[in-house]
This record gives sequence, structure tokens and C-alpha cells, in this order.
Amino acid sequence: EDAYVETMILKICKNQNNRDEVHFVPNPINYTNYEVFKITTENILENIFYRFYIPTKTNISLNKKINKPLKSIAEKNKDYLSGKSISKEIEEYNISLRQGDLTLLGLVCDGEQGLVTGNNSRYLGCIFNLKDAEDAVDRKFIDLFNKHSNQKINLIGFQTNKNFVYEEADKLKAENKNLNLFGKFFIYKTINEKRVKSFSSLTQNEKLFGGDSDLWVYYNRGNSDGNKWFVPYSECINWSKDYVKELKEGIVTNSRWQGSKYYNVTGFGWVDYFTDRIKSFFVEEGTYSKNIVKLHSINPMMSDRYFVALLNSKFISYYVKNFITSTHTLQINDGRLIPVKVPVQKELKEFETIVDQILTKKSVDISADTKDLEAQIDQLVYQLYDLTEEEIKIVEGV
Repeated sequence: EDAYVETMILKICKNQNNRDEVHFVPNPINYTNYEVFKITTENILENIFYRFYIPTKTNISLNKKINKPLKSIAEKNKDYLSGKSISKEIEEYNISLRQGDLTLLGLVCDGEQGLVTGNNSRYLGCIFNLKDAEDAVDRKFIDLFNKHSNQKINLIGFQTNKNFVYEEADKLKAENKNLNLFGKFFIYKTINEKRVKSFSSLTQNEKLFGGDSDLWVYYNRGNSDGNKWFVPYSECINWSKDYVKELKEGIVTNSRWQGSKYYNVTGFGWVDYFTDRIKSFFVEEGTYSKNIVKLHSINPMMSDRYFVALLNSKFISYYVKNFITSTHTLQINDGRLIPVKVPVQKELKEFETIVDQILTKKSVDISADTKDLEAQIDQLVYQLYDLTEEEIKIVEGV
């Protein structure tokens, strides 16, 4: 009924000894160097959706205390874990949860992919606080504009009436039937940081329908740099009434109005690609692009900052690699299978306090060292999931 990817090469052969063994090759370059594990039918049947895992002592222990209790919950709510919209049934399930309960990420969060503008250079602007950097982008745009237009402009003339030239640029793109006339990835509108507002500062009417013609708000277009915890803003979006109307209607630029019910709340996401550690980041209130699937907590006992802490912990990365996917990507449907423990209020506050400290540091300097704070989160997660000292050593790689 459903397609799943199991990243294994299975060698099946006749064996008269009837031994339940798995020969696991940790290094695919050398197939003669393998480890042998005993495996039973029970090991697999107890796991969520009968997924295969390497039956080390630690994994068997984790399977019994985490996966086994969640198996029936996962099977009962399989549709929601595959992305079905949250229903009254799931709302009632969340109400029934108590502190200390185990659940799954996909049952306590909801989310959606963000906006598709259809023409980024029409709606988006690059944020600058240094005039020299802004002038460099302006000069590049002027050269391209003069190349394709009969009108010739210089830097002073352009900076005197930018909006007029931008409208002329849109006309040129339409005339040439080429939205990428000035470069596919070139966002040429330059906006001084002082002109950009946070989405949370808008009135409710402005959030829904847009504001004045020169209203710019921060826009989250993704996390292409692979930042953990915090993603700095580099772009903004024109949130004027006319532009918001265009984006909603999807006629002018074939836009797709997505994720709008999550513009007014915080959330979290993660970088799809990961090797050893998941990179999760906090998403503030505001508009965001299709490059982000913004998830938001629907459970009052757990916050978005709490989920960012869990996802960035060593234990959750270990769990994902050993029980969910051994590939280099964590897709949304796999992410929904991550086990979540409902914290007591004191634990929640401890997690949130540390995450706030990390976000504050990263917002000032994205390269700030937060290893000590992250280590505190790891210790809290080990306690939360009742890991033994031996299990912690395995997760830590000691």
C-alpha cells in the first residue's frame, strides 16, 4: 500500500543450521569484514512499522523501551504520520497526553510548505545595512537593465526613483517573456535594514491583506547555508496590499499561496541533508518560502523551542540513524516518526531557557560557540529518555 525505502543489500542463502543471524557490513568498501548479530522475529515485530534495525545490545534495549510502547500508536495513526491534515481525533489525542508520555513528532505537530512567489525578483528584496554592498548590487542591476532597455540610467538617477525602474524591469521581463531576464537567482531590489519590519509587529489586517506600498517584512527563504539553531535573514518581501493580492490570486506570476496559517506562529524546521547530526532551526513568526516545511507544536505542553532542542540533540540523531533512516537525508515523513517524550513543566523550562541563550548568541554572531549549552541539552535529553550510562556512552561514541 505504501512505498518505503530500506537502504540494505540483502544476501539470502540456504542455511541448514537454522541460525537467526544478520551479517552486518559496517564498511561497504570491504564486504568480507562484517559483524554478526543475532536477530529474532520479536526484535522486528516490536518495532514501529516492523522496520529493520541492527540488533546491538543498545538498540534492542531502546527498541523495547521506546519503539514497543509506540508501535500501536503509530499503526493507529498511520494516515496522520503520512501527512494527513490534523483532525478532531488528533486534537483529542493531544488533550489525552500527560507529562512523561511517549508520542511521535507527527502527532503533536502540524505544518506546511511555504509560499511560491512565481517571480522572486518582483516580490523579494535583499537586506543591506552597508551602503557600499548595496551600491554594488545596484550597479550590477543597472548594467543589466541598460543592456535590455532603450532607457539608459545611471546610479544617481536610479537611486532617486528606484520603484519606477523596478516597475520598468517587470515590464521588460513580461515583454521578453522571460522572468529570468536579469539572472535566475539575482534578487536586485535592495532594501535598507531600517526599512524592514518584523511580521509580528504588523496589525492583524496588515498580516492578512498587506499594508502600504512600501511595506517590507522579513522573509525566510530557506537554510541553504545549513545553519543550526538560527537562520539569519538576508531577504525581505514586499507586503503591500497589491502584491499580497497578486500572490493570493496566483494569476500575475503563477504563485502558490501556501503556509499562510503558520505565518502568525513560530515553528521549526531542519536541513534535509545530514551526516552525523540533524541540523534543526527555530522559525520565527512571518512569511517563508517553499524551501521550508515549517512545523508548529499543536500541544500546549511542548513548544517549538523544545522540539528544536530535541532534534539538535545527539540522542535523536543516533535514534534516527539507527531506527528511521540510514541515508543522508531526513524527509518530512521520516521526521514525523521521531519519538517525543512529553516533559514535565520544569524540564520544559530548562530546555527553553538554554535554547533562548543559544538563539540570542547566534542572532548576534551566527558562528558563536554554543557547544557548552548544547552539551547541557544532551544531558537533559538522556535523562528525559531514561538512558543508562552504557547507552549514553554508545550515543556519545565513547
